[in-house]
Amino acid sequence: MCNYELGKGEANCEAVSIPKCPPGYVPIQINVGECIPAYDCVCNMSRNPCPEKPTCDELYHLDTTETECCPLYECGKHHHMCDLQCAKASCLVYQVGLMHA
Repeated sequence: MCNYELGKGEANCEAVSIPKCPPGYVPIQINVGECIPAYDCVCNMSRNPCPEKPTCDELYHLDTTETECCPLYECGKHHHMCDLQCAKASCLVYQVGLMHA
């Protein structure tokens, strides 16, 4: 006989915690029918939608990492302050046809 529901949280019967899942994932019990429940996070974008792609400030670039469920986004700083300025300058130079970088 399973007494988990009656004894959980007592000194000899720790309560099982339900995990906090990342975007796109939801917790489910992975051992249905067992006395002491166990949980894991599984992808279910209809119950926990993926976040929208963010817009980064001009000094940052968007890094996207594909995962099994939702893509992970991060606005990372450009490695050199010049990266953005040089890229803009190169575009302007090419637009006027000077072909100098």
